[in-house]
Amino acid sequence: MHDDAEGCAPSLTVVRSDLAAAGAASWGCTVRSRDAWLRRSFAQSATPLALLGEDRTLATVNEAFAALVGVNARALVGRRLDEFEAEGEGEVDDERPADGLPVEPVVAPAYDGSARFERRYRHADGSIGLHEVTLTPLTGPEGDRMLLCQHRDITRQRRGEMAERSARALAEQRAAQQQAVAELGRAALMAGSLDEVLDRGCQVMSELLACPSVVALQRTSKLDGTRLLLRAGVGLPNHPRVGEPWVVHREGIAYAAQETGEPVVLPDSIDPEDRYAVAAIMRQEGLRSAIVVPVPASPGEPTWGLLSAASPMPHAFAETERTFVDAVAHVVAAAALRLAAEERTQHLAWHDPLTGLPNRLLLGDRLDSALHRARRTGRQVAVLVADLDSFKAVNDRRGHAAGDVVLRDVASRLREVLRPQDTVARFGGDEFVIVLEDVDGPDGARRVAERARSACSRPVPFGERDIEVHTSVGVSLSPAGSQPAAAVRTAAALLRDADAAMYRAKRLGGDRVELF
Repeated sequence: MHDDAEGCAPSLTVVRSDLAAAGAASWGCTVRSRDAWLRRSFAQSATPLALLGEDRTLATVNEAFAALVGVNARALVGRRLDEFEAEGEGEVDDERPADGLPVEPVVAPAYDGSARFERRYRHADGSIGLHEVTLTPLTGPEGDRMLLCQHRDITRQRRGEMAERSARALAEQRAAQQQAVAELGRAALMAGSLDEVLDRGCQVMSELLACPSVVALQRTSKLDGTRLLLRAGVGLPNHPRVGEPWVVHREGIAYAAQETGEPVVLPDSIDPEDRYAVAAIMRQEGLRSAIVVPVPASPGEPTWGLLSAASPMPHAFAETERTFVDAVAHVVAAAALRLAAEERTQHLAWHDPLTGLPNRLLLGDRLDSALHRARRTGRQVAVLVADLDSFKAVNDRRGHAAGDVVLRDVASRLREVLRPQDTVARFGGDEFVIVLEDVDGPDGARRVAERARSACSRPVPFGERDIEVHTSVGVSLSPAGSQPAAAVRTAAALLRDADAAMYRAKRLGGDRVELF
């Protein structure tokens, strides 16, 4: 058995040597097979792949990469990767690269690790695609350092992300606009003046449209749409100021909006095809784009005015923005109608509907205020009662229409001969009352009374034959200087005494002035 074992050893050694040699050969085959498989996988991959050498040039590329850039694979060897970039072009032009750096600072560190960045590349068909580029370090066959460059086209993905962000931003913008309009509407219901609504509306438009210049303009003439009044604004020019006239050009966007009753947009004031004369004025103010929306008025009436927003940047103003400004304009219109109706109601409560003069209620308030001031200053207040002589005969002979004409004409004449601080009111029928503050004693009161009588005694045109009018005037005065409260005459006493003086004038023949 021993001899047999010793004899078998060389054979075992040989077998082992043979096995080792066979293993080495098999390992070599395995490596070669793997390399071949890798080369085939690289060449046949549908993903664009390239190898970058240490000199930063393309060492080899697969067919997918060659097809991507539209250049033969052999012709790509030795060229730089960034030759095929198309920065600043394409549909995703507003998207910056993930790193924001040129290729070289990104490639260099990749040899010691890896890198990933985004770039735009021009495709063979001329389109621009956004690629995610991954760089992985490799060791070449001779120990040289290389980078595996893998491209992934993320254009569609990025467009989707952009569309999603855009839709989300649009939804948020709409929600903000709707909330702003709702809050403005609530504020408009509580506002005591239209100026409050206009100021807030301009501020809201400026904020949500990102426009530094917003104005609210009110039309001042039903016949002429060029004559407007600046009522409110944000970022106003030095001239005009709020409350001053604002004249618009007949070939401008403001006039066009009034004529059409629709919003008008000027996307860019330097557009050579712009047909609006306002463009030159806007450029002087450093503005490039604008939107003008008419504020509607009552049915059958011209527009109330305009809301206008302007920006120093070109902007087309999307449909949502136009709808928003239009909604603000309608809130302003509703507030204007409501406040005008309230003002008319209040005016009717305090004024005579035929002549427009203050009525008894307002006269009493004005007279009480005048007497209160007179007590503090020591000045005198005069009360004049003017009554038309034989007015009943005018109504009887010429009709009530003629009587109304006379009353309106007399009211107008009395307003013309009085000072702005004086009050003339229709007390009832054909009787008018005048309150004079800071009157220069009895002589001053008489002079004003004579002017009033003379103005009212001129014939009133009516039809083919004028109406003769004569007026009797009675005058009473409050005491001069500082008087004890008990000695100061009341409003009722002054009215009573002036009325008595007026009747004395009538008894003396009429068409004259009498002092109490």
